Amino acid sequence: LGQELAVWRDSSGHINVWENRCPHRGVRLTIGSHHGDQLQCRYHGWRYASGSGICVNIPAHPNTAPPARIGVKVFRALERGGFIWASTGEPTSEPAAIAAMPANHHPLRSVIMRAPADVVAAALLRHAFAPAGRSAQRIDPLTVRIDLATSQETLLWLVQPTAIDASIIHGIRSATAQHDWPVAARQLNASLQSLRDTIETKP
Repeated sequence: LGQELAVWRDSSGHINVWENRCPHRGVRLTIGSHHGDQLQCRYHGWRYASGSGICVNIPAHPNTAPPARIGVKVFRALERGGFIWASTGEPTSEPAAIAAMPANHHPLRSVIMRAPADVVAAALLRHAFAPAGRSAQRIDPLTVRIDLATSQETLLWLVQPTAIDASIIHGIRSATAQHDWPVAARQLNASLQSLRDTIETKP
């Protein structure tokens, strides 16, 4: 959505989602280095603290505490269903997709699509991921839930826009019955590849 993010986990497991830009010279923080509870910019070595994003060290001035106003822009984030979720705004509640996260879930392989996110989401609703009797619905504009009545299985497809004409599908599968997970994962991956071929070759 036009915003580059730097996503990293500190030594205690805390997840940070920051603007991918050092406040000093604008270098991408994703090419920096990880130091326990700090992230260091590669250019001039400025270090920023996990959680707050505040600058805690400037190598050129080792005996001077950096001004408190220097810091990276920090975004709200949480981990759920095997994914890291972030918001560039100030949400008042959890997104519908997070609230609908199925139990007994297994994250699926993500698949890149050379098509706009809304086109991909619409195609997911129409795609035959299972035999007749399935129920498909849009939870929100970029999230599709598919209930497979014949196998007590649920698929949750999350569409991530990466550009105007590109997106990524992330999948979560859950099942109350016991299934051969590796086989099911391969079948779903093949089905996504088929969907990608259909979308990308459509005139």
